[in-house]
Amino acid sequence: MSPILSQVYITLLGICTMAFTEALLPHSDCQLPLDFPPVVRASIGSGGQIRSLRIEIRNRSLSPWDYIINMDKNRFPAALNEASCLHRGCLDEEGNIDLNLVSSPIRQEILVLRREVKGCTTSFWLEKQTVTVGCTWSMSSTIPSKRISDVQAPVNDKCPLLSKTGRPVDIPTPSDKM
Repeated sequence: MSPILSQVYITLLGICTMAFTEALLPHSDCQLPLDFPPVVRASIGSGGQIRSLRIEIRNRSLSPWDYIINMDKNRFPAALNEASCLHRGCLDEEGNIDLNLVSSPIRQEILVLRREVKGCTTSFWLEKQTVTVGCTWSMSSTIPSKRISDVQAPVNDKCPLLSKTGRPVDIPTPSDKM
């Protein structure tokens, strides 16, 4: 299924879930329709494989990150995991922080479903929200804008991503060292 169709499906599922839950009622003065279902169950889990891959990537990155839960009861999904970069700099092959490179957040716009309750009337609308999904490394903004092969800085000696010529190099994974 394409990412756009998945997002539409999740949004529609969210509308249905939010429309048929008792949590929408702000107070007991509002009357429930006769066909109001008491419970709606929905499962949109992706399985453990995707989650374990996400954890592995964030821990193996040269710019590692952790997740913070952003909660908003008037949004679907109510809980969003947002990445938070762990360091200001890039990790070298020994795990030391190199401040010549900076850890930069990767942001993505997503659609969320917003809810507003006024009296007994509930309104829904789609809204764009920017979330941080991970972190990557980039050159420090104090280095003048040049081609990466022209940069002669100690970064190349410490950061395993660049050779002394400025060209990308392969990084051995822990399984390669065995």
